Amino acid sequence: MVGVIGLVSLALLATFRPPTTFYGITTFLMMPMIFLALAVIGAYGLLTGMKSQRRVQEDKALEILRERFAKGELSEEEFLKMKKLLEEKK
Repeated sequence: MVGVIGLVSLALLATFRPPTTFYGITTFLMMPMIFLALAVIGAYGLLTGMKSQRRVQEDKALEILRERFAKGELSEEEFLKMKKLLEEKK
């Protein structure tokens, strides 16, 4: 989406530029920097998204464990043992 907006902006910039200026070479030189910035932002988003999804899954497992203990499906010993295992995986 950001790339599309950038390309549309560059096209509009090239269309409505004053005749005494030349944006072509500047635009050409800026493209690698724009691409690098988008790649860094994308990589950061992927990495932080993966971490947050993992944390949510771990929290969900602990929540299920607590529910099972509250319902009486697990003894206190089993609950503590499983809880310790889940916390070690973090």
